[in-house]
Amino acid sequence: MAAKLILTRNGAVFNRRQRFKVLIDGAEAGQIKNDDTREFTLEPGDHSVQCKLYWMTSQVETVNLKDGANTYLTVSNGLKFIVPLYFLMLVGVLFPFYFHLVKAPVPEYVSTLKVVLILPAILYYILYLTIFRKRYLVIGEDKSNPFK
Repeated sequence: MAAKLILTRNGAVFNRRQRFKVLIDGAEAGQIKNDDTREFTLEPGDHSVQCKLYWMTSQVETVNLKDGANTYLTVSNGLKFIVPLYFLMLVGVLFPFYFHLVKAPVPEYVSTLKVVLILPAILYYILYLTIFRKRYLVIGEDKSNPFK
């Protein structure tokens, strides 16, 4: 009897238009789009699961599938702090326009403040595109699934 691996990708704003490739035992088994669930029928035993987006991947997860049982996994973006950092970046970009709206002279510290607010988000994203590229996606147990 076969076992089922059910992979869920919750809806997210980041990478919403890209499809993640699903690699099972090193071979592409399909793709998963945003806010979708894919079901893979496999033989019972140990299997390696990995998701990939361009050159960025998740770490390889080893899953032990039991005969006739369903195993639930979820895949998501690994960028945990990108939303607050983008908010700070937006503040850094729009802050100088405040002085133009109130027709006040722009203080000298605004240039430094822009760098302090914008640079962390850019560096964080570049870090995940390069050094942490194998942690860009995260595969884990689907704890929100009611069928477990």
